[in-house]
Amino acid sequence: MFEKIFKFPQGEEGGKAKEVKMKTKKAKKKKPYEIGTKYEYKAKKELEKEGYLVIRSAGSHSPFDLVALGALEVNFIQIKKVSEKKEAERILRNFKKEMEKLSKLYDIEIERAIDKNIYFNLWIWIKRKGWIKYRL
Repeated sequence: MFEKIFKFPQGEEGGKAKEVKMKTKKAKKKKPYEIGTKYEYKAKKELEKEGYLVIRSAGSHSPFDLVALGALEVNFIQIKKVSEKKEAERILRNFKKEMEKLSKLYDIEIERAIDKNIYFNLWIWIKRKGWIKYRL
C-alpha cells in the first residue's frame, strides 16, 4: 500500500488548499502461472466449441496442459504465451527436444501414436496476433 496525496483548490472562503491523504493499493503484477492459466482456459474454450471434451492439467507439472478428446482423435496440447514470433520459434525447438526425451523415457513411438490418431500439439499465443498451432 502507498499513500496518494490529492490537493484540492482553495475553497470559496479564500482558505488554504486542502490536502487529503488516501491509502490506495498498488496493482498486483500477475504471476507467470496466472498468465499461463488464462491462455489454457482460452484454448480449452476454443476446443470445446469445436466439440472436444477437454481436460486441463491443473498446476501443469505434466508435459501437457490440455488433453482434448474428439470422436476420432486424442490431442495432447502444451500452451505457451509469447510477445513476439521469434520467441515462438525457440519454444518450438525446445518442444521438439522435450518430445524426443519423452518418447525415449516412456518408450513412445510418435509415428505409431499418430497412426492411432493420437497427436502431440504446441499452441503458442502471440501477443495481439493470436494462436500459432503446431502438431507433431
